[in-house]
Amino acid sequence: MWFFLPELGKSCLSDLSLLPADYLYFFVGWMAWTMDGYDFQSVSLSISRLAVYYGKERESISTSITLTLLFRPVGAIIFGLAGDLYGRKWPMIANLIVIAILELATAYCTKFSTFLIVCVLRNGCESS
Repeated sequence: MWFFLPELGKSCLSDLSLLPADYLYFFVGWMAWTMDGYDFQSVSLSISRLAVYYGKERESISTSITLTLLFRPVGAIIFGLAGDLYGRKWPMIANLIVIAILELATAYCTKFSTFLIVCVLRNGCESS
């Protein structure tokens, strides 16, 4: 099997001892991944309503999804370098705070241009 190490003669799972905090870390990461997927799907399923709200065509709203996804590598580079320079903890905390602020800011965007800018910034931060 894939988890068998012949040089040790035992399974990797036999000495796997996780602390309760480790399960909590996994759960928090899983919930963050789930909420990111929920956020992406809520925007993609609301294209018609967003087009009516912002007075744009549906194609421009769907193009905005593509543009925002193109900025994910930019965020990965920025926060990856910050993680290498300052350690993983504080850039991750700053990243989550920025994502939370930008996520709330999308609800208050009255113009399509501000919605697009906030979504681009948010997706850039979500990549890390």
